[in-house]
Amino acid sequence: REMLRTIQTLDLVNVNLIGNLSTGKTTLSLTLAHLIHKLSVIPFAIRLLNKNDLLNFEKTLESLDPANYVLIFDDVSFLSATASKKQIDNVKQQLTEIRHLKGGQDVKIVNIKNSHYTLAQDKFIRQNDYSFFTSVGSSETDNMEKIVGTKYMGKVHEFRRIFKQATDTKKFTYQLGRKGQFTYNYRNPFIPVLFWNNDSLRPIVSPPRTWIDPVCSICSNYGSKDKFES
Repeated sequence: REMLRTIQTLDLVNVNLIGNLSTGKTTLSLTLAHLIHKLSVIPFAIRLLNKNDLLNFEKTLESLDPANYVLIFDDVSFLSATASKKQIDNVKQQLTEIRHLKGGQDVKIVNIKNSHYTLAQDKFIRQNDYSFFTSVGSSETDNMEKIVGTKYMGKVHEFRRIFKQATDTKKFTYQLGRKGQFTYNYRNPFIPVLFWNNDSLRPIVSPPRTWIDPVCSICSNYGSKDKFES
């Protein structure tokens, strides 16, 4: 709901999902996309894209009819390693013009970009309004401090402890107040996540989209390049 308020105000919202392989980034992306189109008063279509779709962004945009979109770019880690400077510059230009799809219609766009490492993308491409961390590796500690500040590093270390607990025991526990606590089954169906809104850092828990709504006609067409009709 916090993100939806931003989406209602801005026409372009960037979201970064960061974590190691197999920590739930793609699943979380689809959950976020589902909640955005389900809870928003504005209709949204969903498209799941890959690194090549981003590198050939101009062609990707040409395949999209004017509509509001949640665009999920799955695994854009180390984009510059497989792309030329010209390609990266072209992606930057297209990202600034993404709202103007063919036909001259201004629309709302939510870009969700998944990567394995906080600094894996070009500085311009990794700028964002919100970040979700599905894991924090040992080499990421310094980077996290630069992103969230010293004030929140206690929460980062606690999240790393909870994540290890989850992978070791298939369960993870959050403390609720001084005496209470709640234990979740890891990946059955929940995962622990850190949420950063560029102002505060807080732990959250996310299920897969199918736990929220087993059937969703909009989400089932996330890979379709067919014409979208709201």
